[in-house]
Amino acid sequence: MSNNPGHLSVICRKLTMVAAGFGLVLACASPRVPSHLPVPATPAAPVVDASRELALGRAARVEGRTTEAREHLERAVRADPNGPVARLELADLFIAEGSELGTARILLQEAQVLRGDAERIARTGGALEELEGHEAQAVESYARALELAADPDLEVRRALLLLRLGRPGEAATELGSVLLLRPEDRGARAAQADACEAAEQLAAAEHALAVASALAPADAAPLRALASFYRRHGQRAKAAAVERQLRPDDRPARKLRPLLPARH
Repeated sequence: MSNNPGHLSVICRKLTMVAAGFGLVLACASPRVPSHLPVPATPAAPVVDASRELALGRAARVEGRTTEAREHLERAVRADPNGPVARLELADLFIAEGSELGTARILLQEAQVLRGDAERIARTGGALEELEGHEAQAVESYARALELAADPDLEVRRALLLLRLGRPGEAATELGSVLLLRPEDRGARAAQADACEAAEQLAAAEHALAVASALAPADAAPLRALASFYRRHGQRAKAAAVERQLRPDDRPARKLRPLLPARH
């Protein structure tokens, strides 16, 4: 081996480079030491309580906060794929607003598949059909709902549809059953009078108007309706007798006959 200092220095530098390279290889080959810093975790999606959202939606709707009610009910529907109740509530909200009727129909179909309340489905479906102008279908849907649960208000609504459809006899029968339960319902009584008159059941129409007048002696409207009924059917004496019961301010204005030309 040479004793030349310069030569030794070159050899030392080469050995240092080789050692450094070997250390780099070992560092790459060795497993990485895990970091002690916390790894940021992806937050889990919050669990939505379908029952709570349904309750909040109902409460918001009662209080008139329809936008908030819709948001809660939509969350309830998404949170419970097998729940028919929230679907019925949301469909009813859409129908009441007259918006998104196509979505309301889908919700009703889903509620039916999920074995939701049959009476509620029939009633809500009838309201949707009535809103869409399918009044004959609405009448049938309301009939199915009434077979499952009695509801005088729905009977009155169905009777008014029957009257519009030119089926006054059926309307009068429907209203008659309502009045058995609510004999003092003046609105149903007046509707019954219209239905009976349209069905040419004049004695029943007269009776309905007379009872409506007796139920509200201080109200001039039923008496005026009864007097008009008599005049329509040529019973002038009866009409005049009823009109005498009215206060002067409530009496119909008399029509004066035109004056004949003066004779010279």
